[in-house]
Amino acid sequence: MLNDIPYTNVIEMMLTRKCNMNCKYCFEHDKNGKELDLDEAYSLLTKNNYSLPIRRFYMFGGEPLLNLEFMVNLIERIKADNTICSKTKDSWIHEITHNITTNGTLIDKNIDLLRDYGFTLQVSLDGPEEINDLNRVDHNGKGHFKQIEANLK
Repeated sequence: MLNDIPYTNVIEMMLTRKCNMNCKYCFEHDKNGKELDLDEAYSLLTKNNYSLPIRRFYMFGGEPLLNLEFMVNLIERIKADNTICSKTKDSWIHEITHNITTNGTLIDKNIDLLRDYGFTLQVSLDGPEEINDLNRVDHNGKGHFKQIEANLK
């Protein structure tokens, strides 16, 4: 049955269950701190014989920016592997999109690597400050809309 599933060039991977926030409606109730090991993540990408080169690679968690170095190491491994990415064009590195879904609170601490690797960010907000900060709170119950807004600027 697995052979009937068409191949894709879009990969989504949950890298961590760690999070620096404690949103009231979070579906990750068991924030147990588990993270993918680099070898484990790489194995998930190589165990299937993808017939298409990876073009989009989405990383999410918990909060993936808690371990941006892990993502950079994984991307470097992906780029170096002929079985995962097509190297028929010299420009494929510039075509691949590395997308991170983030709560936006750690952008400022990681800005250099985010820029260097051309990460695309998807930032989760629930609306204006008064609405966002009702449910999107840290472990002390504090909202971070203003910090996220400053990080995005």
